[in-house]
Amino acid sequence: MDAVFIARMERILWLYSLPYDPLFPVLCYDERPCFLIGEAVTALQMKAGQAAREHYAYEKNGSCNLLASTRAIDGQTHCQCL
Repeated sequence: MDAVFIARMERILWLYSLPYDPLFPVLCYDERPCFLIGEAVTALQMKAGQAAREHYAYEKNGSCNLLASTRAIDGQTHCQCL
């Protein structure tokens, strides 16, 4: 942590401390990429005297983004999947 980090942190904390203004709501925003995967790979053959084995190959079915915004003053949340 340096002085720039602390100054930015203090600016965010100051912003969160402001009274609610419906014309200028303070929102927290987060985004998370997700990969859509399937389990279309056949299992490995078992052999007598060995423990069950699995491999970690999977079928790729695309990706999406999870988006979320939360109003800082009351925690009201809006989520969307794209």
